[in-house]
Amino acid sequence: MSDESSIPTHDHPARHPAPPAGNVLLRVVWMGAIPFILLCIFLLADQEKWTLGTYDISLILLVVAAVGARAVDALKYGGTTADGEPASRAHVLGYTVRLVGIVAIAWVIAQSIAV
Repeated sequence: MSDESSIPTHDHPARHPAPPAGNVLLRVVWMGAIPFILLCIFLLADQEKWTLGTYDISLILLVVAAVGARAVDALKYGGTTADGEPASRAHVLGYTVRLVGIVAIAWVIAQSIAV
């Protein structure tokens, strides 16, 4: 009789398949949105002052696209947080609040700069 407990077993960590390219693209979009939008705001700071012009509408569309990418990544494709935990609606809401707040503050500052 052989002793089965003497057979070595290897506990390999589970291999996770690479996420599809679409998931990676969504993640890049929402993670890079804040720096990109801030750069756009300050590059366009000398444009129309305190009016809602075409540049401002473009910025709004960028914010909407970033929030949409975060929502689709988290809620449809099972995206994760930066810590690797599963993302939830609360994460999407928190991201939206932070993004809109940062962009609004930056926009007000950019509109206040006299160039």
